[in-house]
Amino acid sequence: MLCSQPGDNDVGSVEPRVENTAQSRQQSSTGAPPISPQTSNEPIVGRDTDSSYSFTHSKRGYAVLIMNHEFANEDENLPGVKHDIDSMSRLFTSMDFEVRQLINLTGDQLVSDLWDIQTQISSDCDCFVCVISTHGGEDPGFYANSPQEPGYTKTEHYVLNNEGALWTRHIMDMFNDQHCNALRGKPRLFFVQACRGNDVDKGVYLNENTENFESNKDQSEDISLNQDVFQIPCFNDFLVMFSSTSGKYAWSEDLEGGWLLSAIDQVFSSGSAGDDLLSLLTQVCGEVASREAFIPNNERAHCSKSTACVYHKLSKDIYFPSSKTKYSDVDC
Repeated sequence: MLCSQPGDNDVGSVEPRVENTAQSRQQSSTGAPPISPQTSNEPIVGRDTDSSYSFTHSKRGYAVLIMNHEFANEDENLPGVKHDIDSMSRLFTSMDFEVRQLINLTGDQLVSDLWDIQTQISSDCDCFVCVISTHGGEDPGFYANSPQEPGYTKTEHYVLNNEGALWTRHIMDMFNDQHCNALRGKPRLFFVQACRGNDVDKGVYLNENTENFESNKDQSEDISLNQDVFQIPCFNDFLVMFSSTSGKYAWSEDLEGGWLLSAIDQVFSSGSAGDDLLSLLTQVCGEVASREAFIPNNERAHCSKSTACVYHKLSKDIYFPSSKTKYSDVDC
């Protein structure tokens, strides 16, 4: 098992603070059940279409996969990302998305390919999806020339490739209302499987009486200490989901990929017809939270947890129509 946090890298203009992390033991893998969808693209009878986004366009839209499993330092390679590529390609193809894979690209190549995809988006699509799986972190460098509130330091998320880093907000900016007219009023979904810092989430121990709990964290925090405040752009009709909370590790298994993306694959492909997106993502959060890192040779990280985190400015519900394509029939 690897956490999606790199060792020291040449990250160009971002210059984030990162620390080396140890490779850990692989947990057992589990497969997602095949989906057996209906074949109708019609809205579910009785649903108030005024309260849900329209999914009746001729195209579902693009699902862009930004995946990096090879890095300049081979010790930082993420073998689980290869599984993420396969599972996310299969999943979103089965949901009638046009999947575009952007694998192990440099920063310049990635930005160029994303702009090319953005120019190809037409208004006759339902939505847009972007899935990211790589190393990452948070750093205050984005706000180096901005005034800061006393006692607080703003941080921004970045993702790494094999030659440097890219601010995650710059990827999102390309598809906001200002830069992509074709997506105005349509949902844009970003799923980020990457670390957000160097801290581990040790969770809490619950007693039978859930009103009482024991925490591994010191309850007496010094509020005089400088606090990092994470910032993320959340534009209209955007949803952003991270695999961990701010400042924490994200976990990836060699054989089954990242915890977040594995849970998305399992929940979305389980045939939960009629569930809205936020209900599905609540199930995803539950799946991620139920896991525990198995790294007996690393006391600091052993038995650590992860909590997926969702930010959104959606104004309506999202219901994915049933597809004519069966999950088990997709060849990726």
